[in-house]
Amino acid sequence: NAGVDPNPDPAGKTITWRDVGRPEQTLIGVQYTTDNAAIPTQPLHVTNTTHWAYEGSGLASGATITRIVGFEVDRLFANYAKPISTSYTLLASSPFTASSGAPDISQAALYQAPSGAWVFGSGTLAWSWSLSRPAIQNAGLQRVTRNILARFQAAADLRKRKIYLAVVTR
Repeated sequence: NAGVDPNPDPAGKTITWRDVGRPEQTLIGVQYTTDNAAIPTQPLHVTNTTHWAYEGSGLASGATITRIVGFEVDRLFANYAKPISTSYTLLASSPFTASSGAPDISQAALYQAPSGAWVFGSGTLAWSWSLSRPAIQNAGLQRVTRNILARFQAAADLRKRKIYLAVVTR
């Protein structure tokens, strides 16, 4: 919010990338839509389970995984460009209710850039909870995450480059 940024220089104000012509989804694959921090987490709706990311996960398209969509929520916006990619897949598309009470959608995306780099955006900060929080752990999402990281590592090894992982939060 530029209005609360103490920087007096208008050019240095903190605003969203899309407001300066650089939509987040062209890098991450999805971008911030809203939050639902004031209400409980909501179910993740699994899609496209024929994709290699779901191999061995036991998850089927249409399955729901409770308590995964929460806090910051991201999705693909039709009015902004998708990332330049050789492949782009939505791995989850989950309707939810924002803190404001408005309906929205959370989407997880995976794509490969022309450089060979892979990018995954979970669409929710709560995805990581399925990996380690005992009450929320989900073996299916743990397997999906392992599959994605293994593909990232294989691509990095092929190119003899380091793998960089980033957690994007606001």
